[in-house]
Amino acid sequence: MKKLVLLSLLSATLFSCSDEKVEIPVQNAQNLPISGACSFELQKSDPTGKGAIWNWEDYRWPNQSIIKVKFLGNDGTNTDLKSRIKRYANLWLRHANVNFEFVSSTSDADIKIVAGNEGSTGNWSYCGIYCKRLAQNVPTMSIGDLNVNGTESWLRATVLHEFGHALGLIHEHKSPNCDKSNWNKEAIISRYIAEQGWTRDYVIQQIFNNEDPYWLDVSTYDRNSIMHYPFSASEMGTATGIDNRDLSVIDMNFMSGKYQFGNIRNIYRFYYNGIHNYNPNAYDKPEQFTEGILGRISMSQIPNTFPLRRFERSNGDSYFTFAASMPNNPEYTFKELIGYAFNTQQPGTVPVHQYWGNNHHFYTLDLAELGNGGYGYSKEPTFIYLYR
Repeated sequence: MKKLVLLSLLSATLFSCSDEKVEIPVQNAQNLPISGACSFELQKSDPTGKGAIWNWEDYRWPNQSIIKVKFLGNDGTNTDLKSRIKRYANLWLRHANVNFEFVSSTSDADIKIVAGNEGSTGNWSYCGIYCKRLAQNVPTMSIGDLNVNGTESWLRATVLHEFGHALGLIHEHKSPNCDKSNWNKEAIISRYIAEQGWTRDYVIQQIFNNEDPYWLDVSTYDRNSIMHYPFSASEMGTATGIDNRDLSVIDMNFMSGKYQFGNIRNIYRFYYNGIHNYNPNAYDKPEQFTEGILGRISMSQIPNTFPLRRFERSNGDSYFTFAASMPNNPEYTFKELIGYAFNTQQPGTVPVHQYWGNNHHFYTLDLAELGNGGYGYSKEPTFIYLYR
């Protein structure tokens, strides 16, 4: 069957980023050398025809997946770079019903990253759940510290791009709807030979040969996608070039259409001006203060759930309660009914550990963060259970 043949070919492909300087030799499960650039394909069943992704059934993470991520190497080095990578990767969680759990380098993980000076070989990533096939000591993603030779916005764009691959997205310029008839082919080939060290045939394969529409639910070409290679106006024969640094509207809509939230919403965790804040609005605080997801909550009442309300003080402190009001503490203002949570542990849920200290509440699903208390915090009784 053609689908099975395609899958066997995909299993030997490394997906890499546009600013990669050399072809990266990586070994697949059969110990065969594989190339260093990605391809593009759309999901055939996508009714909106938006975005770019491999055959979804073969490369998608199950919806609501907890995708474990680790950095290979020493946990105590490149800490600032790793922190920024985490922050930018978590921006995808605004649009995809999955969660990234960053674990230590000695733990098992799905996505394994080499970053900065700890073995990074440019910027690239394997695609989707293919990451799970590689051994724990084999990187599935590489991110160099682009803030050294570039800008922070480019590092941010690189992380968004590579984690787009890790979630299953492919390069946009390979779309069958990408019309390259006006592109300056020879100029682009010359640049990639000079800057990337690729051969002429390899540039043609990776940039000019669009994917076979047989496998695609043909989409609208999105020149604004974070998954698009950068090209100058003169290279594209257009008034403006492409140097995308952020997710496009189609990127966001397509990802949320694939990893649908349905009846579940995220509660995001922010750290802002010394205060942790928890909010279902992903854009409540500037993105640099986003720490990830506290947990997930049902948006409608199901058996054994109760309405969970969020109150907030002027200093940004969040407080969760099943109570309808807080008559004994007028400092707190009711903000919203977040959703419906469990007050006892049920299958598929985890406890929310609550602490008080330093003039605000702290919530976490990870008991190891503060244990039974510390750093000025005292543990309070657990009464909320959320989906992980």
